[in-house]
Amino acid sequence: MRTRLARAVALVSAALLLAGCAGSGDSSSATSAAAATTTEAELTAPTTATIPSTVAATTSIVTAQSAAQTYAEPGPFPVGVAELTDGPVPITVFYPGLSGDEEGKQKAAYDLRAWLPAAEAAKLTQSQPYAMDAFTGLAPADPDGGPYPLVVFSHGLAGYRLQSTFLTVHLASWGFVVAAVEHPYRDLTAIFGDLGPLVAGLGAPDAPDVQQLIGAIDEVEAAASASTGPLAGLTVETTKVGAVGHSAGGFAAYGAAAADPRIVTYVAMASPAGGSFTDAAPTTAPAVPPPDKPSLLIAGSADAIAPLARIEDAYRALPPPKTLAVIDGVTHLGFMDICMLTPPGQPNVVAAAKAAGVAIPDLILRLFSDGCDPKYTPPSSAWPAIDALTTAHLRGALGLDDPPAVIDQQDVDAAFPDLHITLTSSP
Repeated sequence: MRTRLARAVALVSAALLLAGCAGSGDSSSATSAAAATTTEAELTAPTTATIPSTVAATTSIVTAQSAAQTYAEPGPFPVGVAELTDGPVPITVFYPGLSGDEEGKQKAAYDLRAWLPAAEAAKLTQSQPYAMDAFTGLAPADPDGGPYPLVVFSHGLAGYRLQSTFLTVHLASWGFVVAAVEHPYRDLTAIFGDLGPLVAGLGAPDAPDVQQLIGAIDEVEAAASASTGPLAGLTVETTKVGAVGHSAGGFAAYGAAAADPRIVTYVAMASPAGGSFTDAAPTTAPAVPPPDKPSLLIAGSADAIAPLARIEDAYRALPPPKTLAVIDGVTHLGFMDICMLTPPGQPNVVAAAKAAGVAIPDLILRLFSDGCDPKYTPPSSAWPAIDALTTAHLRGALGLDDPPAVIDQQDVDAAFPDLHITLTSSP
């Protein structure tokens, strides 16, 4: 297993071999529909960019042709994880750590049972904590290498702030500080109790999740500026922020980008942000115009909660620059860790919970139905593509790659030969 340093050295070696092109750079019946989205200009001519040494440690240059493969790999930073619990809602922060400080430390983990009522959690005796490639108590990365751009993350309905650590940890390894925000009124715990009202529609400026995302910017800035605490000494850029969300969280990222000038770009995964879901996931469309900011939408063609046609409609309504990436065979749960939390002998977490006698609300059964079935594209096989697309988009939009690296159709086809990905872009 290569270390992060070895990976970084390998990337530098590849860059030197291709220095003449110096630049930079992260199945279902709906396949034909995905192909039909390419009526707008596809991503075409690759450009080049340099990864600043301040946020890439030993990785200095990669080529645009290798951008997808480069950003699919973990970045040069070890990742620290810290909890902020003094604010209105819990926030888990993933951040670039000091190289070498992870040696001898145990990886952090989370337990899904923490979001269940105690009586129900006690029934899941075979549940195991899910280890993340991140470490508690890690010293922040060298402040001279910062400031490190902030990204706020919003989970989906019935989700939880640690639901997509495959992505949040990955982004931190590439030089981002990622604040994963809990939305208590619509998280997994709320579904087992009293689901809060979706105030004024998802994505509206006064929606709680939008305000919680925006509030996280100040919370992280304050924690990093403190003389003591888990983020003390971390240099964070909070004047140019990215927002990422899954499902209902995509609406929150959209709404936060529309409401706060500090958020300069957003990524919506499995979310018709600015549009509407089917009746399977009740909500109302945001009553706000789309933010005039760069956007990336990533969809799964097998998603029954956020159908591809709805996401295509939402994409067409957004202003450029914008990109839509469709990954064939990926379901709504393909953007979460959840399919990897299955206990031995059970097909998925929901089946394990039912077998243990957990009283599962109907909404969870609908949202989580069949999403981990092996007939679909395994989520873990799609994660490197999601990581690469999101990392490249955010690094470009937040100024870490100047000019931005371009991941085009040829790039993803070469980097992910076992996936079918359709890219559509309007510059």
